[in-house]
Amino acid sequence: MSRVDRALRAANDLLTRSQPAQAREMLSAAVKQDPKSPHLLHALATAHHQLGDHDKALSIISSLARNNDVAEVHFTYGIVLKAMGRYDGALAELRRAAALRPRSAQIQTELASTLLKMAKLGEAIEHGRLAMELSPGDAAAAGVVLVALNAAGLSAQAYETASSILERRPNDLNAAAVRAFSGNYLDTLTPEQVFEDHQAFGEISRRSAPRARTTPTAFANARDPDRQLRIAFLSQDLRTHSVAFFLEPLLAAIDRSRFAVHIFSATLLPDARTERFRALADVWTDVARQPAPAVAESVRQQGVDVLIDLGGLTSPHLLTILEHDLAPVQATYLGYPNTTGLTSVGYRFADSHTDPPGAEKFCVEKLVRLDPCFLCFQPPDESPPPTSPAQRAPDAPITFASFNVLQKISDTTVSLWTRVLAATPNSRLLMKTAALGDERRRKDLHARFANAGISPDRVELLGRTESLADHFKAYERTDIALDTFPYHGTTTTCDALWMEIPVVTLAGSTHAARVGVSLLNAVGLPELVAHTHEEFLAIALRLAADQARRNDLRTGLRERMRASPLCDSASFAKRFEHAVRGLWREWCEGGVKSETQRPD
Repeated sequence: MSRVDRALRAANDLLTRSQPAQAREMLSAAVKQDPKSPHLLHALATAHHQLGDHDKALSIISSLARNNDVAEVHFTYGIVLKAMGRYDGALAELRRAAALRPRSAQIQTELASTLLKMAKLGEAIEHGRLAMELSPGDAAAAGVVLVALNAAGLSAQAYETASSILERRPNDLNAAAVRAFSGNYLDTLTPEQVFEDHQAFGEISRRSAPRARTTPTAFANARDPDRQLRIAFLSQDLRTHSVAFFLEPLLAAIDRSRFAVHIFSATLLPDARTERFRALADVWTDVARQPAPAVAESVRQQGVDVLIDLGGLTSPHLLTILEHDLAPVQATYLGYPNTTGLTSVGYRFADSHTDPPGAEKFCVEKLVRLDPCFLCFQPPDESPPPTSPAQRAPDAPITFASFNVLQKISDTTVSLWTRVLAATPNSRLLMKTAALGDERRRKDLHARFANAGISPDRVELLGRTESLADHFKAYERTDIALDTFPYHGTTTTCDALWMEIPVVTLAGSTHAARVGVSLLNAVGLPELVAHTHEEFLAIALRLAADQARRNDLRTGLRERMRASPLCDSASFAKRFEHAVRGLWREWCEGGVKSETQRPD
């Protein structure tokens, strides 16, 4: 075996063990000896890709792909383009790789994942299921299928598929996460069942932890209750994402004399908003491509006092890092509407509307209530002025709307909306979400309403728009927004209210089914909260029949919202700081989780 061959073998071994930096160094030296070796060049491109240097990876792999028809080369070309967000090119390369090696589970999985990113959900499910057949134990393939099923609004199938996987592989953490996550959308499960699934996820996570947490970690953090605290936020969504519109106003308003903000960003495709978050951080650490142990070590080295997860079970690979006991106080907030199931997470932020007294029984963490509202909303810069009543044709039919994701469109939701449409002659329903760019999803949704007696020509379905500005313009065509159940809208509700569109919601018994209650109370519209199906119908019909009331809302709701607790970032930051300081004082006094905290 030549020296170059030995270097290639050693480098591939390093890549397999997620050590791309060492592999790149070894391969760069080998390429100097044999600059035309396709195997060396392919491995070097892979090393650059794993390190996140996609431009260098692309320059190597694109040239290599032009000169051969090797499936692995086109596969690598595809995943590099995908990592750069260039999905059309990625799809073309991965289709080419699949044509060359149709029985490769790895290629089929990446093809499915790319289709999922492009909201081509039917194809994503097909290729993902093929990958599962080719490699029955492949967690990555199963993961893509489970996410695609949820995105397609097939949460019941996602739940059943995840449950089936857990029967075969009881320690499959991803399947456990998806089963618990999917349960939030299902109107066929009780809160007790959903809580049990979250507890099961937590138990699997504890069993999977690299070390047993039998005793509290000895932290070196100074037990001074009044000193400046290092508060850290861990998230994969620090970009143009729903989480951003609620996190940014908080970070901008936090008192830096009392809190130093550390941000650990696992954002894979940063954008301009990512840079805004970077500017708001006292310490910014990019952990997007770091393995869990490296992320944990970064948190420890920075001596974080309070660590807050922002994703819950939407990013279980990040959440479970908290099993390492990385900070004296660990909490979860904002990005997930339920318990994490992890006993290593001490607290969850909510309010008395989303989690009224008694909600503790469905929460592993202690609840910290940030009354009057647990959220602070910052409207996107791209939002246009709202439409005035004069811009709406006086004889235009009433248009109800929902811009929520498909998985929130439960059978209960369809039933509620169908009753509203049936009782409002000539009315229409406008639905908009990225998944509706998929023709199969549109046909399925039209069929659901047709089966309930609503003609497809009364239900308009829109997919993703080019920009946020175009997204907001779609609200100009609507009169009343209808919330989903049992999983309410959050950003979509705030967006509608900001565009001066009233939102009707049905209150349930879980956090996910009560976020609308919190938002509408925060802006002073509790009369739009229904507590029964009949009330939901009555409220929607009253609004539809009362043009004067709608006109009044369309000329003052934005200012009402701007002046409300929902958009008062200064007051919200003070409540948040007060709550966090209280948790810190508890740790200083003994380090034991206390009873539910409610800030003054």
